[in-house]
Amino acid sequence: MELISKYKKYIIISLLVLIAFFVAYKFIKKESILETFTTSAKEDDFDYSDGNTKTDTLEKYGFHAVENYVVKEVGEVRRTPNFAPYNTIHKLRFGTKIYTKEVDSTSNIEIDPTLVAREIRNDYVAVYASKPIMFSDMPVGYMAKGDFVRKSEFKNFKPEPIKPEKIEFDAGVKATIEESFINSNDDFRLPEDFRRYNKSVVYGDFNNDGQSDFSVLLDNADGTRSAVLIYFFNAEKNVYDLMLKKAYDGLLNIKSIKKATSIVVNSESTTFPLDGVLITNSSNSGYFHVFNPDNKSFMILPH
Repeated sequence: MELISKYKKYIIISLLVLIAFFVAYKFIKKESILETFTTSAKEDDFDYSDGNTKTDTLEKYGFHAVENYVVKEVGEVRRTPNFAPYNTIHKLRFGTKIYTKEVDSTSNIEIDPTLVAREIRNDYVAVYASKPIMFSDMPVGYMAKGDFVRKSEFKNFKPEPIKPEKIEFDAGVKATIEESFINSNDDFRLPEDFRRYNKSVVYGDFNNDGQSDFSVLLDNADGTRSAVLIYFFNAEKNVYDLMLKKAYDGLLNIKSIKKATSIVVNSESTTFPLDGVLITNSSNSGYFHVFNPDNKSFMILPH
């Protein structure tokens, strides 16, 4: 004990020196202390660079940069090469220029398949905002293969239109329209084109009784005529009563006109006494349909 007490000071100094050397070694190591606290990449993250190509050109690895153009009305750039929810980071319009790294078919360099896997994965391709020069250049994200084409293919390319979803009409309204098909001998039907279909029914209080009525525009089979039908809601019977059916030449459009809307009829300004219906053709000429409560019939006025 006397020996330990005698050299206690030297033992403490020696321990402190050893601790100092250990701490210095941890900082000198390639992996620093800070790096040991870095969280690991998420499952969806795509590790792009391995640190060995940071100063090397594309040509050295048998690749080259290719100019491409977006061919969707809205092309989505994703953070990772998959269709995971909430993964979109950019939305590019049709004709936006982007670049990709691709294997150069004229090169005689043996291609490393792991490098190809960095550029194409799960049918998604790494895309670049500017022309990449080095293989270590990082992409801005990933796009589906079919969302863009090479510059040489883009010249006569037309954007793929966004197909509208078919809306669902109220069950009572739809049943009423379908019943008119059964009870009618003509060939008028709801438009098959979704854009026309979705705009074929309009609503309003056309007889000013506080109930919601509707009007529908139907097309014939060969697309040369349209018919306007107006229904009033019968609250007592809980059904819709057909109040007007009139056919016109040409494919028409339909719109609901609200009460007190200002219009011009026969060069004179007036206002709608209650809700009405306007049908128009491609040249914007057409007719207003307004109910007259006095004689229980519709006034059809030129637009």
